[in-house]
Amino acid sequence: MRPALLAASLFAMPFLASCAHKTAPAEIAQYPTIYVAYFGVNSADLTEDSYAIVQRAADAAARLHPQAVEIAGYSDGKGSEGGNYLVAQSRTKTVAKTLSEFGVDPASVTTLPMGSATDDFGPTGDRRVEILLIKDEGAAAGP
Repeated sequence: MRPALLAASLFAMPFLASCAHKTAPAEIAQYPTIYVAYFGVNSADLTEDSYAIVQRAADAAARLHPQAVEIAGYSDGKGSEGGNYLVAQSRTKTVAKTLSEFGVDPASVTTLPMGSATDDFGPTGDRRVEILLIKDEGAAAGP
């Protein structure tokens, strides 16, 4: 380890150790959380598991009263770009409608159809919707 890095580490250690013993407020300890619901091939229908995940996100929204709810929808890379976008869009609309049925204010919901996922979670992981509860500017609210 370089001397400067070692000195900085030794300086920071007592501060970090003192922070570890303090109890964070419950809400701060909950950040960030993203709820992820998965879908079948070319489907915007919620599975039983995905429905339960959307319900958990709605329950958290009822508890935390977020300022906004963002729903990002993805599809796998198979098929055309336009078709993948439409599938992702349908998924975000399905989740937004279901959240609304659970009592989430539709005015607080933003849908973001992303089309084909650019990350590599495999075909099943790419067919997903991510639900993010936004507590305030730049801070995510979790369960």
